[in-house]
Amino acid sequence: MFFLDRFRGRRLIITGALVFIIAAVALILTSLKFEPKPIWVPHYESAALSLDEQTIECTCSNQGPHWHAVSGATNDGDSTPVIVPESLPKPGADVLAKIEANRREDNVLVIATANYGMREYLYNWIESLGRTQQDQQYLVFCLDDKLYQHMVAAGYQDHATQVPENWFHDPSSSEFEDYFSPRYRAITHAKTIIVQQLLYLNTTVLFSDVDIVWLRPGAVDYIMSLDPYQELDALFQLEGAFDHEVNTGFYLMRPTYAMKRFLAQAIYLQDTSPEKMTQQGAINRIIDSIADQIALLDVAFFPNGLVYFDANIARARGVKPYILHANYRVGADKKNELSSRGLWYLDEKWLADLDTRIDPPPSPPT
Repeated sequence: MFFLDRFRGRRLIITGALVFIIAAVALILTSLKFEPKPIWVPHYESAALSLDEQTIECTCSNQGPHWHAVSGATNDGDSTPVIVPESLPKPGADVLAKIEANRREDNVLVIATANYGMREYLYNWIESLGRTQQDQQYLVFCLDDKLYQHMVAAGYQDHATQVPENWFHDPSSSEFEDYFSPRYRAITHAKTIIVQQLLYLNTTVLFSDVDIVWLRPGAVDYIMSLDPYQELDALFQLEGAFDHEVNTGFYLMRPTYAMKRFLAQAIYLQDTSPEKMTQQGAINRIIDSIADQIALLDVAFFPNGLVYFDANIARARGVKPYILHANYRVGADKKNELSSRGLWYLDEKWLADLDTRIDPPPSPPT
């Protein structure tokens, strides 16, 4: 029995040693395995989603951070004669004062851009900020004087500024322009220019389209917590579901040289492309050139309209999103969709009264 027990003890020792050696070898091989730098998308769960009669597979885990690659198209921006300015002229003192007053202590400036025709969505955006206790610091860049005067009359003068005329490459429309409008491109181009200018003021920009509804407090703090050591240059919302193109309606961008070059590339493409690219088209054309420096925000917590309205990933996972980007709906369908879900907060009578006070109808002829 003594020899049997001794043999059993040796066998346990040998088995344990073999397990340790195999685990060590596996760890070494894993560390030596070459993979391109991945892109961080936190908090995904495995799921198979039925969408438009297609199955979208999400091969992911909720066990810690999960990484997904950005699928860009080409690197056209790197092959074009892009000039990255060393600096840009500073805007006037009034614009700088508004920026300074609304910039957070962590150097983040939450911004939106809008023209007069987009005021309904803008005020709904502002109301959603207030309902989530996030309306202390934000700044709206007004693309026309009429919207600026409207915001001042509405009491939002501390959170509104006019875009300096010399920032524009193309004149911007004051009318509402939907996604299919010929003037839509000029509005998206202005968005790129504004963010570029802010990066040269050493500001981290959190850009939001005005058809976004803020749903939870602490959205900005949560986004900043995803990259506490500031290793990434930008975090973008997804345009579709899972690995797809980025959406330029909601993103965080830091004032790094890589992002200054990236925006210079995008602006060059928008200025010179024969197809008159939108901002989103240009950025997705060159996204591969910086794909290892950006992250994609979780579609459950930061859903676009496709994910929220048609797939409702958040409900399937039992989480509450921080925002909703109401794209994938155009015109009256957008407002109706938000209204049906209790997310259209705008007081229509208040707006109508304000419109009349600012721009009264002409008196009838006597």
